[in-house]
Amino acid sequence: MKKKSGNTELTGLINFSVKMPYLTDHFQEKEFECSCKCKAGSISLDLVKKLEKVRVKYNKGIRINSGIRCIVFNRS
Repeated sequence: MKKKSGNTELTGLINFSVKMPYLTDHFQEKEFECSCKCKAGSISLDLVKKLEKVRVKYNKGIRINSGIRCIVFNRS
């Protein structure tokens, strides 16, 4: 799945080096970032969309405790 959006190519993964405060109506980028703020990894856009559907269906917030963890943070 590749789409062009301005000068950015969307591939179904979210690149945390590009700032996008809200990924969906209810989820923010910072909820999925590594807690050490290292900008490691990427989160599946498909997963975020599925979480959004669940959030809307049940009309309840979903807390993301650990979206991505880098190796260093995971070992600490």
